[in-house]
Amino acid sequence: MVSVKKIVKERVLAYWWKCKKFVLDKRYETLRQALISQRKGGRKTIRALFLVRENQKWGAQTLYDAMALDECFEPMIAVSVMNAEDSDIQKGTRVSFWDNFDFFRSKGMRVVKAFDENEKKFIVLDKYSPDIVFYDQPYWIPPEHSLSSVSRYALTCYLPYGYGFYLAKRSGQLSSDFLPLIWRVFLESDNVLKGWDDRQMSAGVNCVKIGYPKMDSLISSMSDSNKNVSIARKNKRIIYAPHHSLEKKHHNKYATFQWNGRWLLSYAKMHPDMDWVFKPHPRLKHALLENELMTHDEVDGYYAEWESLSNAVVLDEGDYLEIFRDSDALVTDCGSFLLEYYFTRRPIIQLVNDASAGYGEFGEKVIEYYYKARDTKELEMLLSDVVIGGNDYLKSARLSTLDFPDDQAGERIKEYLKNELS
Repeated sequence: MVSVKKIVKERVLAYWWKCKKFVLDKRYETLRQALISQRKGGRKTIRALFLVRENQKWGAQTLYDAMALDECFEPMIAVSVMNAEDSDIQKGTRVSFWDNFDFFRSKGMRVVKAFDENEKKFIVLDKYSPDIVFYDQPYWIPPEHSLSSVSRYALTCYLPYGYGFYLAKRSGQLSSDFLPLIWRVFLESDNVLKGWDDRQMSAGVNCVKIGYPKMDSLISSMSDSNKNVSIARKNKRIIYAPHHSLEKKHHNKYATFQWNGRWLLSYAKMHPDMDWVFKPHPRLKHALLENELMTHDEVDGYYAEWESLSNAVVLDEGDYLEIFRDSDALVTDCGSFLLEYYFTRRPIIQLVNDASAGYGEFGEKVIEYYYKARDTKELEMLLSDVVIGGNDYLKSARLSTLDFPDDQAGERIKEYLKNELS
């Protein structure tokens, strides 16, 4: 029987949340109207700031580029970190502040600091006078960058950082303290979401189904008649991308590294006629240590062994879509990659953890015709037959699962914002 105390607590929290949403929505509309008035009065540009803490999750390049080419926008990247105390990669964070900074600066993009590396303090974003702030992810946001703070001076937007958002039954990105409180959330187009039970998303008027700019460049470079890229290479190239969900209490538990991590490294060593890309989730190292599956020396040694192979490369940060284009197959248990790689039209071997929560209705439809491996024996057979032998017998069924979306999501989001603020 539910206690009266618990009922009262839930009602108080629900009331507090509604008040918070009401306040933020009112702020957003006030800011929007003020910006419209300023533009009518002659103001030319809308300043859009992209807050980024992990360049591995950067997925708004085509949106940034579209804004940079439009005289109505002034885009910039604000680089920060996930943890102020561990901002140096040597102290355990996934990627250092300067790695992030250099990643974007090397692309010729305008980069500013949202974190003071010397003082170990976050910089209030109002310093850069943004009109719009895009968040890269909803996790561990400091008070200086919180929605409550930023909504006082800028509209807030969110692009889901990965397709796991659509595939999984549960996602941390769906937090009620983040997603419904954003001014606009830009989601994938209807032709990809077909068959997905999206009631909890469609209930929010702040959600706009307009596309996923992260896939723009990949989709535009692929076609039904694309050539087998291996023709230009001597060897087949396979991507191995292990997930981090190794915790016993993880809500998804997709990870299968325990039974295939060391085995695939040995397999790569024994098959010099195959090229490999080791693309671990940014959190894998941390998960292996946190769950005591490996010591520091063992983790460092494992990564170093991949790096030492003449037929392998390690891709631990930055843009990976170019590697997707120039590959022959993917071996993974990562949720996002299961859909992102789909658009290459090449075979996917899904590493299955029978203890996982599985996927939502849309996710199960996506993976229905993927090759499944539950142990090393099944994995070895699939590598031999499907990859080396080129017998992609599920290709026709797999590619009939989804429609391919338009590759102009970045341009469409830019135009949407221009119209909203005109």
